[in-house]
Amino acid sequence: MRHIIAIAGMLALLPSCSAEALQNADIDRQIASARGGDTIVLPGGMTGVLTIRRKTFDPSITIDAGATTLTGIVLDQADGVTIKGGTIIGPGGRSYGVSIRTSSNIRIADMQITGAHRGVVVNESHDIALTGLNLVGLISDGINIALSRKVLVERNRCRDFRPNIA
Repeated sequence: MRHIIAIAGMLALLPSCSAEALQNADIDRQIASARGGDTIVLPGGMTGVLTIRRKTFDPSITIDAGATTLTGIVLDQADGVTIKGGTIIGPGGRSYGVSIRTSSNIRIADMQITGAHRGVVVNESHDIALTGLNLVGLISDGINIALSRKVLVERNRCRDFRPNIA
């Protein structure tokens, strides 16, 4: 059975917390309680790093990030996650737009990634799909894949990189 979970902020009820902190806490709660097959719709606007650690979803959950701007995505020991849409504006430095480590059955699709050192880093993972990504204005690499297998890289664009030549 599939459920649609819309994340709605209760920002007016807790004025002492920042809107971004409340939004991130709400997103974390939704992911922690998600079950296989759920769809989580992220709210519009700016939020921080989306992190999923040590979670398995069967069937996969879908995260619709279409209207959201993130500073990054970290998937660490995650299994069964699809993230569609949205924008990542990395903080520069040695940051990654998307970090996938020791994970499986992950799909990242139709997303713009800019401002990070590396757009996507996949390490020690399998059954990964990176499709329709627009990697623009990065400092170093678009997509790095190491010690991984069964990784699909399709319909991605890399352009206008800004290397930091020292």
